Amino acid sequence: MQSPTLFMTLSAAESLWLDFLQHALPDMDPPDIAAKSKTDLAELLATHPDLAVEHFQARWAAFWDHIVLGDGRPLGTIIDYFWRIEFQERGSPHIHMLL
Repeated sequence: MQSPTLFMTLSAAESLWLDFLQHALPDMDPPDIAAKSKTDLAELLATHPDLAVEHFQARWAAFWDHIVLGDGRPLGTIIDYFWRIEFQERGSPHIHMLL
């Protein structure tokens, strides 16, 4: 019996990640950060790609360890996998994954 194959793309939502935004803008209060425009947030990503990648990597590792391979295993038992991390033109990371 052949196992099912699943293809997924996981994208960052760094403009919604308050922990990333607070780390990149340590002198601003959360309400002021929330009031920033999409253009301001895109510029923030462009000036702090290292922080965005660091946060994305931490979230990816938590998703992989606790969701995909965690006790609940909502995707079943993974017997083989491949993923590739790519970056959008604006610098935002995303993963293409085959399970």
